[in-house]
Amino acid sequence: MEGDPIEDVLATATGAVSWSVRGFSVVKPKNDVFGQGDQAVTRPNEDRFRVAETGDGLLAAVSDGAGSSGLYCGQWAQALVDHLPDTPFPNRGAVDPWMGGFWKQFADEAKRLAADAPTRHTKLIREGSCATLSVCWLRRTDAGVTLHWMGYGDSPLCVFEWRDGQPALISSHPGSLAKFDQAPFLLNWKDVPHKDHIRGGVVHLPPQATVMLASDGIGQFVLLRYLSVLSALGADAILSAPARALLEEFRKIVQTSGSKLSSMAQKHLLQPHGSAATFIAELRAAMTSEATFASLVRAWNEHGLMPNDDATLVIIDVETLEPEPEPEPPADTHDDIPVPSDGDSPVADGAGEPGTSDGG
Repeated sequence: MEGDPIEDVLATATGAVSWSVRGFSVVKPKNDVFGQGDQAVTRPNEDRFRVAETGDGLLAAVSDGAGSSGLYCGQWAQALVDHLPDTPFPNRGAVDPWMGGFWKQFADEAKRLAADAPTRHTKLIREGSCATLSVCWLRRTDAGVTLHWMGYGDSPLCVFEWRDGQPALISSHPGSLAKFDQAPFLLNWKDVPHKDHIRGGVVHLPPQATVMLASDGIGQFVLLRYLSVLSALGADAILSAPARALLEEFRKIVQTSGSKLSSMAQKHLLQPHGSAATFIAELRAAMTSEATFASLVRAWNEHGLMPNDDATLVIIDVETLEPEPEPEPPADTHDDIPVPSDGDSPVADGAGEPGTSDGG
């Protein structure tokens, strides 16, 4: 799904739940060009994303094909998001059998495609195909909306709660900015997923929430920009526990040097700062069209605020409206119903019989 938002409204016991979703994926601003025979070939975007309605809610996922490792990584990322179940994984051990349902078919097709190029075939057999995966399931309940999520690698997933018109980060994957300076864990059809590398959780969404899924480059941009706004606000910043931990890490990173992450964090801190709500509004404005999104990604990269990488972003705005109070029942005006005298006793099950009332 690109461009056209999915919007849905459902009445629950706690009120009406509504959400609006928009996602785009664009190739990195300074793209690679390489020779293939006598032709110049542009490297394709290897990010993939998927948004789909399920029986009880919504599924959203981002997968970042790691083109520096293996072959057919974009296609592998597509296979990962295409085969996601409509319901959350019950536990970390469920990821391996899930991949077991489609990895061999994918591998066989990849080997067939590479069969005529011995060098590529050897690389494929040796390295396989690699990609990250971040996925969330939004499920409607009588209590509102519950978000189940799973992450493998460094593709970020962030949940913001809206408090007094400002977004407060209440959940984030990865849980540390340092992950962006490390090689990510990757799902590969030739390897069994490591349970220790699988992250996940459940978030009971507040009445107003914004969920973002992203590939690592633009996800890093989102977090650094948000944290630089919080840092500039100082004591006036609205901080949840996850935001406080990330902000402390951010402040340490800007005091260091020598890494791409620290350099980028320092540049974010030097940018003019509005409110966090203004920043989220700017992100939403960037999602009005693919051309607008690509243009802003290019500008962020040129200003040194975002890595030169494929950029995929999905934004989900969720709102649970309070149910309207039920009208007060009309006052009992049945003054003409006879009241039994001391000697009369109403008949327990005789509705409509003399000396009883069925409530009017």
